[in-house]
Amino acid sequence: PSFLCKEEGLLSTTTRTLTVLEQKLSDALTKLFVNPRIPILGYGVLQDLTKLAGSFPHLPCFALYHNVIDLQGMASHVYPTTSARRRGGQPQQQMSSLQRMVAILVGKRLDKSEQCSDWSRRPLTKEQLEYATLDAAVLPLLFHTMLEDPTFQKTHEGKFFHRNAALRSSLRYTVLERVRGINLSDNNSEEEPAKYH
Repeated sequence: PSFLCKEEGLLSTTTRTLTVLEQKLSDALTKLFVNPRIPILGYGVLQDLTKLAGSFPHLPCFALYHNVIDLQGMASHVYPTTSARRRGGQPQQQMSSLQRMVAILVGKRLDKSEQCSDWSRRPLTKEQLEYATLDAAVLPLLFHTMLEDPTFQKTHEGKFFHRNAALRSSLRYTVLERVRGINLSDNNSEEEPAKYH
């Protein structure tokens, strides 16, 4: 999103006026992020959402999310490590990464070679854009693959999220500000104002 908005550092102000484009982006994303009918899927998604909130504290859209589903946590319930069941010849407890989950559930290799590339450099390369697109596009496929598993359906009878409500989260991120004269630490020194996420 930094090509659409001015990237904010962790110690920057959150009260500045948004540009017209930033306001439109924030309004559009807010409609998606707070809609309880639209799941926000990810693998280790809480870390990603925290990074967004911390990187762009001035954009209100990154402060509240509803219906967040972490496929990593979901997989541990759908395919518990105590299960002797196997799929594709591999134990289910080996879904320790998105790449492994794709290999086990879809039988394909997910290329992660761009994961550690320089994502701060603009413009992003064609390879980075393809990596990010595929990384996001595979999530609904994995989600539906787990939900449509015959053993899963028989076991949970459509009540999986009712029985495992903690797997569907709502999150609110708040920027905390250390104000001069108010000490939030154990020491008694008055430091310059700082932001905490």
